[in-house]
Amino acid sequence: MADKKTALTFEEKITVAWAHHVQGVDQHVLAALMGVNQGRIAEACTAVRTAVQMPVTSINDLRKQYDLRARPLLPVGMTDG
Repeated sequence: MADKKTALTFEEKITVAWAHHVQGVDQHVLAALMGVNQGRIAEACTAVRTAVQMPVTSINDLRKQYDLRARPLLPVGMTDG
């Protein structure tokens, strides 16, 4: 059995925070995809939101304005075009 990951890299933290805050992917889904405890995802999302000082209401407004839930979740380094 493979060892379970215990931490996220910087790039992974940014990716999961973006997926959660912008695309609306649930934290438990991201935890399963990344192979870490849900607490690591929560820490990453909180850290990024605090760093950019973006209130949750602004994030929800962005989702509605740009219909960002409809866009696919892309791994780090991949582009949409």
